[in-house]
Amino acid sequence: MTSSTLLALNGEWAELVARSGATMSGWSEREPVLGVAADFGAVLPAIPADPDAVLAALLRLGAAGESLAHRVVLQALLGKAVVLSAGRDEVFAEAVSELWLAIAEYPVQRRPRCIAANLPSTLPPPLAPAAVAEAPPA
Repeated sequence: MTSSTLLALNGEWAELVARSGATMSGWSEREPVLGVAADFGAVLPAIPADPDAVLAALLRLGAAGESLAHRVVLQALLGKAVVLSAGRDEVFAEAVSELWLAIAEYPVQRRPRCIAANLPSTLPPPLAPAAVAEAPPA
């Protein structure tokens, strides 16, 4: 997929990672589970080891005003956005927008488990995982 949105997000991500050390240090003081990561880039590989703890920490930070924490969650789910858009560039930007809203509004206190699965399941039906699986080929 060569979506300009995906390319822009990945370019922005590289810039964010390069200057994220001090931010991560502060975050790990507030959310010790993030202490395994020296920068934003190191957070992504930490997610599979303990997805709910890491994602919940990022979502709590985001809810407390640290919008870059939500951006880290979005980066972690970009692959899911590609899948949800079924590789269609014209739908990818909408999938990213909907994921951003789902991340920003995610009720981590009420749904602290299976966060990586729950976030995409909150998307509107045309972008929900089941709808994409049932969509006819373009």
